Amino acid sequence: MKLTRDQLRLIGTLFRQYGIRSVTMDDISKSLGISKKTLYEAFPSKEELLNYLIEEWIKIMQDATCEEMALKQSANAIDEIVTILKHLSTSMHNTNPIFFWELEKYYPEQAKKLNEFREKYISEKIRKNLEKGIAEKLYRSDINIDVVVMIYKQVVRSFPQLLQEDNLKDKFGAIIIMKEIYYYHLNAIVNEEGRKYLSEILKTSEI
Repeated sequence: MKLTRDQLRLIGTLFRQYGIRSVTMDDISKSLGISKKTLYEAFPSKEELLNYLIEEWIKIMQDATCEEMALKQSANAIDEIVTILKHLSTSMHNTNPIFFWELEKYYPEQAKKLNEFREKYISEKIRKNLEKGIAEKLYRSDINIDVVVMIYKQVVRSFPQLLQEDNLKDKFGAIIIMKEIYYYHLNAIVNEEGRKYLSEILKTSEI
């Protein structure tokens, strides 16, 4: 059985909103409009379904043509970061932190696979963005790119735990926290010209 992207999106939404363990195979089959028997014939366990789901997510992210087109249309490196932040804000809007916690605790192999891809994917994006911003004379010329990329890897790894600290997610929401991380990042790497441009962007941006 091969799931369509709409079906994958539906299952992913269920897991992200309610957590992996609270969503049953019965819930999933009803949401997909298929019998539980048909679902179990294709995926004998929720773990196998989750594994398939993550592999398909990775393929989708590798073929993220819409995001790539949006980045190419960005005026400069700062606009790219704003575009990425808007994309993340949309994808994280309905994500319950328990999803990441359960993934790490109960499905470590799947969590490792997803995290390794996300780290590699984000690291490549950040490295290219830093190189672009320096070339455009919007970022500091003395940035140690390797160090900044390493910092971002740590942010990706620790973000789910960060949301749990002192109930930050309940106090502020994941999107607000992510925005602050990106604003902190931008203010640390821009030069004076970039700071002026960033200031203007933040006045008019919807993020």
